[in-house]
Amino acid sequence: MSWVVLYLCFLFYARAMIEEWPATKLNTDTTLMHKSNMYSKADTPAGTGESQISIIANVSITLSKDSKASLIVLLYEASVLPHITDKNGRITCCGGCPGIQNSRPDEYFMQKINESENPEYPPFNVTKTGTYTLLFLPCEYNASIDNITIGGICSWKNPYGYLPGSIYMLLPIYGGFAIFYLVLLIFLFDTYNYIP
Repeated sequence: MSWVVLYLCFLFYARAMIEEWPATKLNTDTTLMHKSNMYSKADTPAGTGESQISIIANVSITLSKDSKASLIVLLYEASVLPHITDKNGRITCCGGCPGIQNSRPDEYFMQKINESENPEYPPFNVTKTGTYTLLFLPCEYNASIDNITIGGICSWKNPYGYLPGSIYMLLPIYGGFAIFYLVLLIFLFDTYNYIP
């Protein structure tokens, strides 16, 4: 019976890749919000739906008098990383991220925010299977005198549902256990005439 409960909990988690984060004050380092494995519609092991990443952000920017701080919203596939990092492995997109032009447009999304707003971006369609990362990158930002706060919702939907690609292959295993225990339960109830 414990496997049935575990499988039901696993199914709940499979539909729980809608992430909501509370208002968070950024520090001077890059803030990593989330990373997930995504399948393209062409490569999916199951399902016929769209593969999309949706972002709704709530951004509050309060700056000191002469500050030019801003926030970059960056969503990218792992193959883009070499084009947006310097030789020390740090992401360098505050100056415009020129290396990103070497990547395909369907591998990344980037937007600069200069003032408080509540952007609701169109869904990012995943056309390439891979690991996608969502970053909020503060630029020219001094955390002691400036204030950038961000909150919002992000949903990561594969063609078969909201289960991350990295654990999708476990679903048939837990499904098999659930079916096995269900058959065993019916057999035991029938054998011992326990069914009311």
